[in-house]
Amino acid sequence: MGCCGSGDYNGDLSCQRKDQSFSVCSNYNDYLWFDASHPTDKANQQFAQEFWSGSSNLVYPINLQTLFSI
Repeated sequence: MGCCGSGDYNGDLSCQRKDQSFSVCSNYNDYLWFDASHPTDKANQQFAQEFWSGSSNLVYPINLQTLFSI
């Protein structure tokens, strides 16, 4: 569910539209998505952790930690 939006799961891009009503969550740190297209800092941190040390089923052929150790 998005922090800011309307419709199902706050997935509509209405946070950027002045002509539509939308709701904004009170604590965006609890969410992975701010709106339908923008990840929060929490999501970006999780993406970075996976890119850095994720297993090969997520980052193929190697993660960044392995690449920089070569």
